[in-house]
Amino acid sequence: MTSLKIRTYREGDEAELTNLFNEYFKHFIHTSKTVDFWRWCYLKRPDVSPEGIFIAERANRIIGYAVVGIPKGGMHLARLYDYCFLEGDKATALELIGHCISFARKNKALGIIFVPCKQDEIALELCRKFGFISRPNKYYVLAHLINDFKFYEKIFDVLNSQTEKLPSCRKILEDLNSNLVIRLRPFQKTLNSYRSFTIQIQSGKFNLTSGETETFDAIVECDTTTFVKLLFGTIRLTKALIMRRIRISPLWKLPLVFKIFSRLPVPYPVYIPYGEWLTH
Repeated sequence: MTSLKIRTYREGDEAELTNLFNEYFKHFIHTSKTVDFWRWCYLKRPDVSPEGIFIAERANRIIGYAVVGIPKGGMHLARLYDYCFLEGDKATALELIGHCISFARKNKALGIIFVPCKQDEIALELCRKFGFISRPNKYYVLAHLINDFKFYEKIFDVLNSQTEKLPSCRKILEDLNSNLVIRLRPFQKTLNSYRSFTIQIQSGKFNLTSGETETFDAIVECDTTTFVKLLFGTIRLTKALIMRRIRISPLWKLPLVFKIFSRLPVPYPVYIPYGEWLTH
């Protein structure tokens, strides 16, 4: 079999790309994508460059593509706007998504957001393989964290900005001056492989420091996916405890941890809709 080649966009690729998209998604959507629309939607987008449009070829035939945007400022999460590959071609999809993540990492993105079709089993399977984190909602957003500590810093910055607008919440935090050590495993079943940081609550605000402080009030141990779900409110602390996805020590500090986590979840930043849905 001819080897797979991944290259970046060249002028004139649009016709093949739109034909491939319309064929692959013919069972999922009711409107066809035109060349003019594709150019407007991606080539005119300020955060997309030709270097972020990956084309998969075999025997000089385009068999897949993916479009990645790198927004400036803000949370600086890369966006996988569009993707397509020959039906059933998992190897091509794997290479394309891998190149997208590498491109985001090269451009110092904190992570990458992907909105695959809910019925695209290959894309969803690869998202699980790469460790994307699901945020259940209308658009099925998935996130893959690249620089997790900076990502958490940004999330808690959002929490702080909210707290300043809500005096009652600020009062709760002012009464909870504490140091909470968070030990995160990459995956639920990964043992003895932690990355730690400390959430310091002082003067009604959250402050994050890398590593563990010498003095702390409690330790929370869990996997990365569970912690992000707690942040975004897709799982409750009680449920995580019952499912044994989180451990708190010492146990008698459980009420304190519950009070701190009552200030979660953070409202999910608006990054959707994507691709055709996102105007620019």
